[in-house]
Amino acid sequence: MKRAIKVIITGGGSGGHVYPALAIGEIIKEKYGEVEFLFVGTPRGAESKIVPSLGIPFKTIEIESFRRKATGISGFAISLGRSITKAHRIIKQFKPDLLISTGGYVSLPVLFAGRFIRKFGDKPRIFIHEQNVVAGLANRAGGKIADIVGVTFLESKRYFPGKKVVLVGYPLRKRIKPLNKIEARQNLGIPEDAFLVFAFGGSSGSRTINRSIVEALPAILEKDNIHVIHAVGHYRSPEYDPVKDTDLHMEKFSLKSEVLLRYHRILYAENIDLYYSASDIVVCRAGSGTLFELKKMQKPAILIPKMDSVNNHQYKNAISFEKDGSGIVLKEEKGEDGIMKVDGKKLSETILLLFEHPEKISEMQKNLALNPPPDTSKIIGEILEKIL
Repeated sequence: MKRAIKVIITGGGSGGHVYPALAIGEIIKEKYGEVEFLFVGTPRGAESKIVPSLGIPFKTIEIESFRRKATGISGFAISLGRSITKAHRIIKQFKPDLLISTGGYVSLPVLFAGRFIRKFGDKPRIFIHEQNVVAGLANRAGGKIADIVGVTFLESKRYFPGKKVVLVGYPLRKRIKPLNKIEARQNLGIPEDAFLVFAFGGSSGSRTINRSIVEALPAILEKDNIHVIHAVGHYRSPEYDPVKDTDLHMEKFSLKSEVLLRYHRILYAENIDLYYSASDIVVCRAGSGTLFELKKMQKPAILIPKMDSVNNHQYKNAISFEKDGSGIVLKEEKGEDGIMKVDGKKLSETILLLFEHPEKISEMQKNLALNPPPDTSKIIGEILEKIL
């Protein structure tokens, strides 16, 4: 009887690293059937909540982030040395055939330990996936020791050794697929003839999106046919509590109870394909995963990129999406209180523009259809055949 393929997956800190890692896991499982997974992440990142909830074995490594400052380099080096030692123990014990990395600082010790172990054999084979236009530092370093590097955007190729790089696109979870719009609305309790805005900022919420949507509500809900589904986020941090902050912001506006019947607030869009399918337009950030979901679902969007993302990759992603004619970009700016914001009036005007001109939405949908994402599952499957 053929033994199960053993795979270590690493990557984390944010959902942007975790979800593509899980999607690659789905591709491997579908292709090989018998697979034993182990996910290695940080004890505090998004992976620490997401991965165990899916029943996937999970082990943690402590590592400090590299803050690109002189005082941060020495601390990071010491932390990296310790974490490589722990990663080495994990890999020696698990004996993986394949090591998958999607970036984030936790991936570095796992990749380095895996490469060291490879000196004494032919495994584990190493596959790295880069999600953004501008490659992250962990993936740039890891790319030098990987067997193959899969990139989402052609522009990312310049960060890696040329012979190793393959354009694969962005791996999406299998549950991200278009559903019947009418049935999706019935499931969510939205009228069939309504104009539905779906706004979200991820599992931890986006202060900018949450506040600007609340500020836009008085103007957009004046239109009797507009409904808003607003996912505020369900993970709070010491810096931001999405529910409390949104509640406080709502108190500034006097909205009638009958109007609020068309405002549907949730914590998190668990079955996000349902919400995408039901909506007419989406208001969201511009991470690579989100943009590829929008492409697959063919949903026009008002993008509010996070302007302090690493290498400003969200803004670059958003501008590319807008140039394709698939969405509209609203740039957040620092307010008088030092907090990043988008003017709610500007957001409401943009939503109402699309509401009053449905032909603009139709044009965006046509443009999305003209730029479909690559068949990532097939390409990654072919890569695995070569390296395993």
